[in-house]
Formats: sequence, structure tokens, C-alpha cells
Amino acid sequence: MIRPQSKNANRHTQRGMQALETSIATDGWIGAITVAADGEKFDGSARVEKTAENGMLDDPIVLDIDGSRPVVLRRTDIAHATDPRAVRLGVAANRIAALNLEWEPDVLAGILARGDIDLSSLNFTLDEWKD
Repeated sequence: MIRPQSKNANRHTQRGMQALETSIATDGWIGAITVAADGEKFDGSARVEKTAENGMLDDPIVLDIDGSRPVVLRRTDIAHATDPRAVRLGVAANRIAALNLEWEPDVLAGILARGDIDLSSLNFTLDEWKD
């Protein structure tokens, strides 16, 4: 059902992957994996890698969407947003994203070389492109 991403622009970092693993083990799943209609994932690779190791992907909840409306995930095991798990997960989502980003220059170069994908709205600076 979920196929590996053929080219991921994020290499991930060891520190970020460890933080993700700890967060999932401590507070459970947060966020969704997004796949194309053919099943190839294009968002959520790190989460797939960490959860596939312990069988959490054996029975996923799958929603078919067309991207025109947001998807809201309600954690029924967390009664309110001031629950320590909710607060920790809110911080964890952002911290893990910051720790676990390491651009894959060859993949980004390949995307730019295609010529049919405009990344200008993503606010990369010239120095970031040079790096």
C-alpha cells in the first residue's frame, strides 16, 4: 500500500530520527503520511521509517482526499490541549522538523533541472540554494 519515496529532498539526521523515535514511543503518532494515488509516499518518510520498524504501518487509517480541504486529526486519547502530551507533541512536531532536516542537494538540483516545478514561493534564499 505505501511505497518508498523514489527521491527525497531530505536526508534526515540521526539526531532528528532519534527524537522522532522517542516522541512516537512516548506520546504516539502525530501527523499524517501523504501518498500519491499510486501509493508512493511524498511526505512522512521519516515517520514511515520509524514506525515500519515496529509494525505500526500494518493497519493504517487511509483517507482518500483531493487536496481541496484540510484534514483534521483528532487525538481521542488526549482530552484537551493543555494535557502534557498535547503540549509536548506540539513542541515535538516543530523541534523534530528542525532537527531532522538535511537537504539532499542532488535531489533539489534534479527538481530544478526538470524546469516544470516552480519552487520560488518556498522562500529559499540565494545562499540556501548555493549551499
